[in-house]
Amino acid sequence: MQFGRWVPAFTFLTGLLLWGAALGGSFLLLLNLSLGVQNWLWVSAPIAWIALWGWRRHRHRRYTRADTTVTARGGRSAMAVEEKVGVVTGYYAKLGVAGIHLTDGPLQVGDRIRVHGHSTDFTQDVESMQVEHVPIQRAEQGAEVAVKVRERVRRNDQILLVRE
Repeated sequence: MQFGRWVPAFTFLTGLLLWGAALGGSFLLLLNLSLGVQNWLWVSAPIAWIALWGWRRHRHRRYTRADTTVTARGGRSAMAVEEKVGVVTGYYAKLGVAGIHLTDGPLQVGDRIRVHGHSTDFTQDVESMQVEHVPIQRAEQGAEVAVKVRERVRRNDQILLVRE
């Protein structure tokens, strides 16, 4: 059984419950404070807001099992292997291009890469790669290349080559 299709629904319901707890707790806290009643709500509303902040901060992270995935028929198959090939040295927002230093391996057009950092995590295929404004098909270890990316990347984000 695949649980991936249920994740958005669970994420939405979790957010709905946390928003309700935070707003409802805050409303009751203000109501009780205005009436002069002191009870446990003075601590529950801030806890709900902290939980909501944590949920909003981490809801886009992708959590996967490290070694296997369950197929539709119930069997197990090996997941993709990721190996580090480089690190982001810069991002050019107007062009949507990442400057990448290939520290640990080669990269070529058509490879699937994962960009992973503190606040960045996405996977894409390498569609365009250039060195000194000249399009190339393959770059070796040690090269500085520019790769068109679909999302913002940040300096020191890791570039991982995804092999299935």
